[in-house]
Amino acid sequence: MADSKLTDSSPSSVMPDTHSARRKRKSDVTADNRAKPKVPHLDESTEPVPSSFLPSLMAIKQGFYLDSPNELVKFYQFCTTLDAKKPLGALMDILQLRLVGPFEVLHLGISSTVEPGQYVRCHRYFHDPPELVTLLTGPNNLHYGYFRDTPTEKPAVVVKTDPSIGGELNLVAPTLFAAVKSLLSKKPTASAEVLLKKLCNFAKQNNIILDATGREKSERRARCVCPTLNGMGLVVKLRGGDIGYRPLSVSDSKLSALLKAVATAQTEESQLAKLEAVDQLVTYAQFACDEGDYGQSLELGLSLLAFRTKGRRKPFLKLFFAVLNPLVLQFDSHLIGQLSVWAI
Repeated sequence: MADSKLTDSSPSSVMPDTHSARRKRKSDVTADNRAKPKVPHLDESTEPVPSSFLPSLMAIKQGFYLDSPNELVKFYQFCTTLDAKKPLGALMDILQLRLVGPFEVLHLGISSTVEPGQYVRCHRYFHDPPELVTLLTGPNNLHYGYFRDTPTEKPAVVVKTDPSIGGELNLVAPTLFAAVKSLLSKKPTASAEVLLKKLCNFAKQNNIILDATGREKSERRARCVCPTLNGMGLVVKLRGGDIGYRPLSVSDSKLSALLKAVATAQTEESQLAKLEAVDQLVTYAQFACDEGDYGQSLELGLSLLAFRTKGRRKPFLKLFFAVLNPLVLQFDSHLIGQLSVWAI
């Protein structure tokens, strides 16, 4: 499987009084008071998968850092009922979507030893965070995938994104079946209606949930300690005394303005001057890491990755590595394998 091809007002500086300040945004809720909604697992109502798929699922777990839900195999099986010879292209005619990534491993029956993180760059686009694993690709780099907050967590939602537009991730549905059902329901064609009926029948036979609850976005927000520029927010496991996260000293809108000012600077001298404010944020994030609040670096790193710029990218690459370096020093190679794809 080949690596994906990567695509692509002057704000005043706002600095906190001290690097250790734990200033809460108005929208923040303390960890003690925050609701703890149960994270749905895609396997709760899905029938077990045939044992013949288990070696490939292990390869996916190693190569993509993805603990695959049973739904992944069930969706592949559904596509084989549509086109036994070319199941990866079974949705092309109607939805212009192709099954990729983990589905390719299932289709090829890969069961040999896979190195940890061997496939993390497969169908990964410029703005994609490591939490996203691409499952379906469409026109103009549009793609859909599973989103999970840690490599050991089964994905709870499906998101879509188009890197040619920006780094925003849109929560589509709790499952891939529900996402495809939603897409087919919006297609006013006879062929889409026929495919939708087949999907519903297959789901009923295999005890698969097809509908979203409508609470996915609010439940996601309740789990997050802060918003991020990609729209998905950041989930951090807090320890005693709220150790693990402290907010950035600027709002999302202010951060976007700072980054835009750097990207659109007309001269190198002007760019260096505007970089000072962002450099200071990186410094504070590094201090936060030293004190156990690694979530601030993750928040800043995710927002840097999601920021859409048509200007110079080189300064952002340097900032990206500066934000990640403290994490690389403090966390094991399993997490590092995920983080390393950000700067590709």
